[in-house]
This record gives sequence, structure tokens and C-alpha cells, in this order.
Amino acid sequence: MDRSMMWPEFVKERIHATYGYFAASVAATAGVAVSAFRSPAMMNLMMRNSWVVLGASLAAMIGSGMIARYLES
Repeated sequence: MDRSMMWPEFVKERIHATYGYFAASVAATAGVAVSAFRSPAMMNLMMRNSWVVLGASLAAMIGSGMIARYLES
């Protein structure tokens, strides 16, 4: 049973912010994927240097996680 009517306001704001961050990250991921697949140069880079792309992706994920930890909630 959903008891969201009984939740304090700060909980509702936190949930709203969490879903906002999630939606923004999904949109950013989709945008990067579409641009990568539409660009022949990016596709060529991804196909030839897959380990470099994997390393850059891991570095970007770790970096964005570190930035997210320092954001004020």
C-alpha cells in the first residue's frame, strides 16, 4: 500500500530529486549512444579501440559517481 500521503515533505522532495537525476542520466546515456552510432568517426573509434573505449567509459562512470556524491541533496 502506498502511504505517500503520510511521508514528510523532505522525503517527497528527495524521491523527486532522485527520479530527476535518474531521468537525466537515462537521457544523457541515450543521447551519447545515438550520437556515437550516427557518427562514423565515433563508430570507427569504438570498433578499433574497444579497450580504450571501455576504459574511458569506466573512468566516466567513476567520475560521474564522484561528482554525484559531492552534490548537495
